[in-house]
Amino acid sequence: MLDDVRVGDEYLAERFFLYLEDVDLDWRARLGGWRSYYVPTAKAYHERGYKGGARRRSAAILRHSLKNRYLLMLRNDTLRDVLLDAWAILPMEVLRFFDFLLTTPRCLAGYVDALRLAPWALHERRAIRRGVRVPPVEIRRWFRRYPYRREMLERLRLFLHSAEHP
Repeated sequence: MLDDVRVGDEYLAERFFLYLEDVDLDWRARLGGWRSYYVPTAKAYHERGYKGGARRRSAAILRHSLKNRYLLMLRNDTLRDVLLDAWAILPMEVLRFFDFLLTTPRCLAGYVDALRLAPWALHERRAIRRGVRVPPVEIRRWFRRYPYRREMLERLRLFLHSAEHP
């Protein structure tokens, strides 16, 4: 699978540096027709920058996450699917922007990073799209269960909390 979905000589996109490079790999694998399976008894532990309660925010981490979210879409998503999902994407992005503006404005440099790397992402997109073996409807089905509403409400709650307690 890794050899099948690599782009050039990279399995994980080095320009992502950190964050979402695994999602990029997963997305490319799914586009290439590879499947993964849910094993309910499996356990995994993933250390994060913050856990519940008070959030510790690193501007560097958020900057890479912000940049990589856009690179991820540029490399793998279709314009059609972005437009179909705009009803969920746009409100989330607006909330995310103001949340970061109020709480961690230095991370907004991730937008500049994404713009600077957009030509690279679009170039790599051509190679990724050549390897697509799955119909678009199946890819859409892969994304259906994402809890947009719940995440949007959580983002709004965090944004309002940040505005009340700068």
